Amino acid sequence: MTGPHDSVKGGIRTVVNNYLKWEDWNGVELLYVPVFIEKNNVIKSLFFAINYLKIIRICFTEHLDIVHLHMAERGSFYRKAFILMFCRRMKIKTVIHHHGAEFLEFYDVSSPRKKTFIQKILKSADMNLMLSRFQERQMLLRFPEIKSDVLYNSVEEYHTDIYDIKARNILFLGRLCERKGVYDLLLVLAECDKLLDGDIKVHLCGDGEIDRVQQTVREYGMEHRIASVGWCSKDRIKEIYKETMLYILPSYHEGLPMSLLETMSYGIPCIVSNVAAIPEVIRNEKNGILVHAGNTEEIKSAILKLTTDEELRKKIGENGLSTIKRGFMMKDKTEELKKIYDKILRKG
Repeated sequence: MTGPHDSVKGGIRTVVNNYLKWEDWNGVELLYVPVFIEKNNVIKSLFFAINYLKIIRICFTEHLDIVHLHMAERGSFYRKAFILMFCRRMKIKTVIHHHGAEFLEFYDVSSPRKKTFIQKILKSADMNLMLSRFQERQMLLRFPEIKSDVLYNSVEEYHTDIYDIKARNILFLGRLCERKGVYDLLLVLAECDKLLDGDIKVHLCGDGEIDRVQQTVREYGMEHRIASVGWCSKDRIKEIYKETMLYILPSYHEGLPMSLLETMSYGIPCIVSNVAAIPEVIRNEKNGILVHAGNTEEIKSAILKLTTDEELRKKIGENGLSTIKRGFMMKDKTEELKKIYDKILRKG
């Protein structure tokens, strides 16, 4: 299995960590080699080159049945393409696990020559794993000849005693950038500031455009409302969960956000955009509130509704936790992945 280094922040590494920590693989042995690190271009290239050579050595010295490639877009695609082409020459089965929220945009703006190369790589994989039915449909429109299946993201455990109905914090958990809708959220918070209770604080947890976000907070005069901006450790996030009344992610593009599944597993009610896989998980005002990306009036209405209605928060949080228990647990998705591996190997 290949993907980002442990130091890399974000959903893909969270998915990888869940796989690597899982103990009940029952017959599957995972060997993980990271091929991406968040450093300058020289170090990134050197890191990939060293670990690409390591993968080549492993392919010659170990018996590998499958190479599982966690892929996003742009540089991530080309790194995994090099690995896949080598594995194909070695007659090793390959799985591309598509996490990129902007993969189709990356493909659409590529030159005709690059499009042909992208098509060739995806078609040559023994399986293209998608995060949702929506993603699979969209990919098949452009790549109808690829072999595909769907594997939803999942969480390792759930928590039945964590949510405090009296909690007073709003949590944004994700990369701080326009794609995730963080600037829409800041605009909404500024507009409805006087309508929110004074003790409600907002945590903006994530890497990305931290300086720009902080500057926007100052421009809106919202320092009194924003409790923190920037990346938080896992331990700190767990502490923030205990104080969170609602989670919000008004993204424009997504796969299936791990932060959504994790907050639901803590019984925290959510406000999320109805994009990509999210409507396959969330039923509006049942186990979450759906809004249209960029629609600040809908976002504002959802925030005011949840912050003022304890019963609605309680219902949505409980239903969200039930959703996780029923369909998004690691033990179930690991079994699905093993069946996919078996199906690939049976095809010979």
